[in-house]
Amino acid sequence: MNPPIDHSAIARRRAFTLIEVLTVVALIGVIATMVMPVAQTVRSKALRAKTRAQLSQWAIAMEMFNAEYGSYPKIDGSYVGGRSGADGLVNGEKFSVALSGRKLDGDDTALRNANPSSRGQLTVGNTKLITFYSPAQGEINIEDNPPSLMDYFGNKEIGVLYDKNGDGIINRNDVTTLQPVSARVGGKYTPDTTADINLTLGVHAPVIFYSPGIGEPSGQAIEASEAVFSWK
Repeated sequence: MNPPIDHSAIARRRAFTLIEVLTVVALIGVIATMVMPVAQTVRSKALRAKTRAQLSQWAIAMEMFNAEYGSYPKIDGSYVGGRSGADGLVNGEKFSVALSGRKLDGDDTALRNANPSSRGQLTVGNTKLITFYSPAQGEINIEDNPPSLMDYFGNKEIGVLYDKNGDGIINRNDVTTLQPVSARVGGKYTPDTTADINLTLGVHAPVIFYSPGIGEPSGQAIEASEAVFSWK
C-alpha cells in the first residue's frame, strides 16, 4: 500500500524562494535597461522619417500653390488674422489658411465672408480657398488658443526659406538671417550657413523647411545630425 501523498511538501518544493524572486526581478531590470535605449532610438528614427516626410509634403503643397497662383505664399512672419511670428519661422495660422483654405481650428467662415479689399491678406493669397494640404490631427495642438501647428516631434518652431528671386536656388540672395528653432523638449538648433544650409553654393529647391528634431532635454544646442530637413 502506497503511503499518503504529502501535498503541502509538494507545494513547498514548487514555491519560489525569496532569493529566486529577487534574482528574476534583477534580471528583468537589467533587460529593461538594455532594451529601453534601443526602443527610444528606434522611436526617434521613426519620428525623424515621419517628420521629414511631413516637411517634404509641405514643400510639395507650396509648389501646388505656386502652380495655381504664380507665387509662393508667405507663411512666415505676422498675420493680420491671427498670432504674429518671426520672419523665417512658419506661422501656423498662415500655413493653414494658405494651404488648406481654413484656420487650424477648421473654421473658414471669416475667410469666406471677408471683404474683397482684405480677402487676399486674410487668405494669404489663397483667394479661392483651395485645399492644397490639410494638416492632420497629429500636426495640430488643439490645447493652444488659438491652435498651433507642430511637427511630429511636437515642435512648434519650424524654419522656412524661399527662393525669392525665382532662380531655382535658395542662397544668400534670398536669405538674410537663418532663424534658430527651439525644440519642445529643450535645446535650440541654429543652422550653420556653410555646413547645414550652404548659402554660398545654395540649396536647389524653391522652398525648404527645417525642424529641431527630438531636442536636447539638457537644453544644450542641437546638432545638425539631430535636426530634420525637407530636402535631405
